[in-house]
Amino acid sequence: MAAGTNETNLFQILPDPCIVTDHGGKVLTSNPAWTAILGWSADQTRGCIFSGLVHPLERSALEHQIADLLRTKQPLEARFRVQNSGGTYIPVRLKFLADNESIFIVGCELNVTNIQDTHHHLESLASTVPGIIYQWFERRNGERGFYYVSPKITEYYGLTPHELIEDWTRIRIHPDDIASWQRSIEEALASSSDWHFEGRFKMVDGNDRWWRGISTPVRVSESETVFNGIIIDITAERDKESALQAVTSRFELAVKGTNDGIWDWDLKDDTMWFSPRWKAILGYEDYELPNEHRTWRNAILPEDLEDAWRLADQFNSGQIDEYLATHRYRHKDGTVRYLLSRATHTFDDDGKVARMVGAVTDISELVHARELALEASRAKSVFLANMSHEIRTPMNGMLGMAQLLRTTKLSSEQLEYVEAISASGQSLLVVINDILDVSKIEAGKLVLDPSPCSIESLLKELGQLFRPIALAKGVEFEVYLPIESIPTLLVDASRLKQVITNLVGNSLKFTHLGNVSIAAYYRDGNLRVDVTDTGVGISEDRQSAVFESFTQADLSTSRQYGGTGLGLTICRNLIRMMDGVIGMISEQGKGSTFWFEIPASVCEPIVLSQPLPKTFEHQVKLHGRILLAEDNEVNVLVAQRLLEMMGFEVDVAADGVEAVKLVMENNYRLVLMDLHMPNMDGADATRTIRELEGDQRRTLIIAMTAAAMNEDRENCFDAGMDGYISKPFNAEEVRALLIMHLAEAAL
Repeated sequence: MAAGTNETNLFQILPDPCIVTDHGGKVLTSNPAWTAILGWSADQTRGCIFSGLVHPLERSALEHQIADLLRTKQPLEARFRVQNSGGTYIPVRLKFLADNESIFIVGCELNVTNIQDTHHHLESLASTVPGIIYQWFERRNGERGFYYVSPKITEYYGLTPHELIEDWTRIRIHPDDIASWQRSIEEALASSSDWHFEGRFKMVDGNDRWWRGISTPVRVSESETVFNGIIIDITAERDKESALQAVTSRFELAVKGTNDGIWDWDLKDDTMWFSPRWKAILGYEDYELPNEHRTWRNAILPEDLEDAWRLADQFNSGQIDEYLATHRYRHKDGTVRYLLSRATHTFDDDGKVARMVGAVTDISELVHARELALEASRAKSVFLANMSHEIRTPMNGMLGMAQLLRTTKLSSEQLEYVEAISASGQSLLVVINDILDVSKIEAGKLVLDPSPCSIESLLKELGQLFRPIALAKGVEFEVYLPIESIPTLLVDASRLKQVITNLVGNSLKFTHLGNVSIAAYYRDGNLRVDVTDTGVGISEDRQSAVFESFTQADLSTSRQYGGTGLGLTICRNLIRMMDGVIGMISEQGKGSTFWFEIPASVCEPIVLSQPLPKTFEHQVKLHGRILLAEDNEVNVLVAQRLLEMMGFEVDVAADGVEAVKLVMENNYRLVLMDLHMPNMDGADATRTIRELEGDQRRTLIIAMTAAAMNEDRENCFDAGMDGYISKPFNAEEVRALLIMHLAEAAL
């Protein structure tokens, strides 16, 4: 096109009043046409708020237009009344363009006559706009190109305006964007609408730069349309968007790839969002559950709702440092699911919790497996208790018969046989007790019962017990106590004694020469006990396994020394229950030291009641009529003979029903009641007797039980019994127990 034609086109466009503002509406610069038309000088305009020049009734509409412009970055056009320097409001059709920093406002109704002034005004404006101002023409014959390009093109792309006006193809559009760029121009021409496009320029160095073009097409003739607009480099913006998109994509992949469901609770407006996986855990598609607070309230079981609120309040208020909770939720199919929730929170500028974000894991299968394991453990405990009863009952007969045999005239050979039977039975009883102890510990049925204990008295008692055994093996045995007395401590004395007994028994078993010793001291709130021997020792490769169940230091150990390998396992578990630690130091061929340390608080010594005088046994006469309720014939024979030898007259009841009948018909001095009997067991029989007796009398009832679980013994007292005797029982133990109960009943 000839120069004269270019100047004519520029003449029609450039004289329009133009200003540039920031996003807040503060005027940065204005062109001379603005001054010529409205009368405001550049100095008067610069720094003022543009909306202040608009008619008061139209300012609200202007603010909405500007907000849409900044949000969409799309050009817009509107007519407003603008105040001139004389105070008159003049209607002006305004065109608004925006980039990331500024707003370009053009008064579209122009009246410019001087092409040189137009170029001057345009160059002045272009120098203040953060982008490239251009004028582009499209003709029906296919010709196209630049009429004008602002000098900033050189700063952005290394090309001069003159180079582009001569050959527009020097600014190369990315090959992948050419088709969409061409289509966008055609659509703008066909609809006479504003044109905007985002694409890539292929730079001289081979790199790509992103740009955004915005313009308004003006049809200057039947054959030519001119686009007046701005080009903005948005490479940095697109890089940020790409980085954000990459982060978002990674997050979405992580959310999709995990089995956890994500939730987000905005505490400010009490809104919630749930990931599709969160909903899928409960059996729903994403569209089936709204992202609302009621979705969570409806899903969690009502019984767990209060606890969930309480934990959230405690976490958000800082009462607890970690939010970790398991609650039950209703699945779409009606089943209950256990969800483990973990959460964190964010704070606002005032330091208040603004939102909670968390994840849930479906642990229903784990909970179910745990319940099955607990049920299996309970079943095992019941099985072992029943087996204990079934084994102890015949053992009671076997050991009882051995006791009866001792009372008869026996040759030395026969007496040796009887002692062998008794020893074998006692060994079997130790094995049964060990297995039951392990079972009770694993099932959580074993409960510690701390009470004041004199550690020195306990150790001296063990010394008296083990010293003869050690001497019989030719081994020395010593108990070492500190110079300063160990105070009375609050511990479970029976279980503490069991641990030390197991350790000492173990040392004596594996020591043939030298010595075994116990040493104890109390320091810093902890009781320390060492059991040291000069026995066979344990090889280093076997030391880590000695505390495991059914494990011994060597596979040949059980054949040479006997035992099940449960003793040390029980010791370890009991010490752990006491919040203590247990360990060992050993060298093969030189001996071992097994030690444990438990926390124990000092307490006041227990005040024992005045013991009964030794002659009290003679004051309590073991005679009279008693009832033996027992269904096992061998046990009946053993118990009846032992009781008759003590001086009692014995009646026998084969079950609980017969026992109740005989008690109500006779006045027995006491009743020995087996717990497990046909038709009616001992506990139910005792309850019935207590109900029938009322307040008129109370028959002394002592349970005979082959069970070994704590709850079985508790059931004895709950049923109204006065005491119990464990099977298999020793004649002297039974005698002492009967004397004690008969004495208490007489007081």
